[in-house]
Amino acid sequence: MLERTETVKARVREILQLYPDARGDDRILAWRYCLRFCGIRIKFRDFAQLRAAPSFETITRRRRELQGKDGNGDPLNPELCPTERTLQKRERREEALSHHYGAGTTLIDFEERGDSSG
Repeated sequence: MLERTETVKARVREILQLYPDARGDDRILAWRYCLRFCGIRIKFRDFAQLRAAPSFETITRRRRELQGKDGNGDPLNPELCPTERTLQKRERREEALSHHYGAGTTLIDFEERGDSSG
């Protein structure tokens, strides 16, 4: 996982160096990443339609809000929360991140720093 993170980071750096239009638009950055490194060929016409949709980050933030907890630590919408298996996978990832980046580092911290590998 951490090796993948460093690979993604190096690739993002390359795109940002080569394509100034990706520096201020995460959607263009993601589109160029998919074209260059993932073999996903999205025509610009189709990409323009994708750009009209809410960003993936906005969608993720709304999911986090819906899956959040109230003041007592209880889920706001338990029916919308991830499965126990998913929670265990996240816990293992957070342990690996904490080991590599320092105690207390969570997936959310990691993603907010822009180091997420997806």
